Amino acid sequence: MQNLLLAALGLVFCCNLSSTSISKKPIVAISTLECNTIYARMDNYINIVAQQKKAIQRHQLGAFVDIYNSDEKTYPTISGDNGCFSIKPATTGVLTLTVNTESGSYEQKFHVRPIEAVVMFGGLKKSGKMSRGMFRAQGGIIPIIECCGFDARCDMVEYEVIKINSKGIVFKGNNKGGAFDENIRPIINSAQVGDIYWFRNTFYRCPGSLEPQEGQDIAIEI
Repeated sequence: MQNLLLAALGLVFCCNLSSTSISKKPIVAISTLECNTIYARMDNYINIVAQQKKAIQRHQLGAFVDIYNSDEKTYPTISGDNGCFSIKPATTGVLTLTVNTESGSYEQKFHVRPIEAVVMFGGLKKSGKMSRGMFRAQGGIIPIIECCGFDARCDMVEYEVIKINSKGIVFKGNNKGGAFDENIRPIINSAQVGDIYWFRNTFYRCPGSLEPQEGQDIAIEI
């Protein structure tokens, strides 16, 4: 039995999953994409092995999510078999996963949170310099998911644009959505060498997020 468990653990590591936690009684190993983190409204792949004769099956699993700042619980969708599963919670919170093995029950908790994105403008996600022509050619700001390998998309909600020209005169406006709207496009098109643009108060929304998420500021010198 010990050799069987070691072989199963080796299979988990071969799946390129990053975290493993093992209990004493019963002996269970759970591997996830990120340590103790599950993403809301996404298919999160997990591998489970236990010290028993057969691989863990779907009917041996149970899970619920305690919603943050609420007494409510939700129950995620779980699919898969033979130790390889996908779990998809609908809300953020703390997920409790129960594995009912032949020698007893094992529980592990995971934080369920929305995916986070990085706000980008013309390929830049930090402050930098850009030519006037390239700057004017940009269509807006987009949030990009850089982690986890999920096939998901986030949407810009709003942001503020501040322009300081070479004479120190300030222009500013608020933009709804990702693409430059009719209020902001003239400010972008008026860019001249020496101008500084500051994109701040950037807010986007990713799958699983009930409220807009705040992105980073970006400053561009023309």
